[in-house]
Amino acid sequence: MSMFNTLRTAIERGSEDIPELLPSLFGQQLTANPSLQRMLPERPIPCLWGKTQLEVRPLPVAAWRASKAGAIYSGTPAATFRSSGTTSTDRSATILDQNGLDLYEAALTTGFWSTFGHAGERIVALMPDTNTNPESSLSKMCEILGAEFVFGDDWQAELTQKITDAREPLILFGTAFAWVHFLDATSGIVSLLPGSRLIETGGYKGKSRELPKVDLYEALATRFGLSTDSIWSEYGMCELSSQFYSKGIGTRLVPTPSIRSVAINPITGDVCPPGEDGLLVHIDAANWCTYAAIETQDWGNVDENGHVALKGRAPGARPKGCSIDADTP
Repeated sequence: MSMFNTLRTAIERGSEDIPELLPSLFGQQLTANPSLQRMLPERPIPCLWGKTQLEVRPLPVAAWRASKAGAIYSGTPAATFRSSGTTSTDRSATILDQNGLDLYEAALTTGFWSTFGHAGERIVALMPDTNTNPESSLSKMCEILGAEFVFGDDWQAELTQKITDAREPLILFGTAFAWVHFLDATSGIVSLLPGSRLIETGGYKGKSRELPKVDLYEALATRFGLSTDSIWSEYGMCELSSQFYSKGIGTRLVPTPSIRSVAINPITGDVCPPGEDGLLVHIDAANWCTYAAIETQDWGNVDENGHVALKGRAPGARPKGCSIDADTP
């Protein structure tokens, strides 16, 4: 079986064998694009993934902005994702061929349904669809999950009507600023059926008034007749193929089966002890067409269970986030 098929099968199964495949994946990626070597640190960092001890040399996120992160790529694009977090011309870009898109879909669906359970709920996404916003990884994510998109004029009224008409639990997926827009434009209780859940992703990025997470979740819980434990947070990047999720208020992001993280000291490059803040490094086994280890400009820490506390952007880092394009559905 080819490396690709072996990796895809492992990701689809959420297999504990995933980390054992990573050294071979890194080797094939560096063979496919030898210029990556010049951008990697000389000294690898250790990362324990399950029972497997990895030595990882992460690629800085700047390589994606400079379009130099390409790895195993056929030359025929199947999807292009761009960061929308800056108005500069050097936006991060991830170009996937069909194999890359297949791994993206495998990581996404395995991670999402293992987190939320596959009970057949309808998903409603508060954002433009992929026809309107073809380079949004968030819109593509929701399309793959089979979401119904709500956007455009009077989207708040349309969403309210969908909730009122629902005869089954819903999963509502929106950015933080879309949720604030909804709260500001509507009033009263819009009760969701028991078993429904909300997913919040992305920050505010100057696109709406900001609410502390506790206040936002409590306001949403009141508006929709839910407990705050029915509200989830999703974290992803257009440079990654895998996601993280957390439930309720004050909890850490839990990685899906195809990704793990460490925090590193930005001065020494050493791995931070569990719970100590540093630059986050993500090792994403589903990154086929771009390098599978990325040093981000996100600030946070990783505990002994591999769960992530995201503290925001590192000092001096510019804003980013593929969710900005989903500001106003």
